[in-house]
Amino acid sequence: MKFKLLKVSFLLLFPILMTAQDLEISGKVTDENGNPIAGVNILVLGTDKGSSTDPNGHYTLDIVKQGNYFLQLSYLGYQTIIKNIQVDGNETLDFVLSQSMDQLGEVVVTA
Repeated sequence: MKFKLLKVSFLLLFPILMTAQDLEISGKVTDENGNPIAGVNILVLGTDKGSSTDPNGHYTLDIVKQGNYFLQLSYLGYQTIIKNIQVDGNETLDFVLSQSMDQLGEVVVTA
């Protein structure tokens, strides 16, 4: 009797447990020469999800559910990337950032 009750409880809770698991997007961000870039900001637009790359250029983002998302990658001195992605499961996405041609104007500091 107890075994049947446990089995039925598990079967009823299993779909809830499966939908509660987060999906993961991970990968590496490099420059045009293949060098990792540390500190790149990665945001999932329209959500409160975000991350930044470690010293080796790796990042990990937890996504709550499957769907279509926009990732924004930004780093000072590099062009910002906005990429539309479809998340169906755990994804591995690598990115290459290009240096920005926009230069800051001259800065004069006086005491």
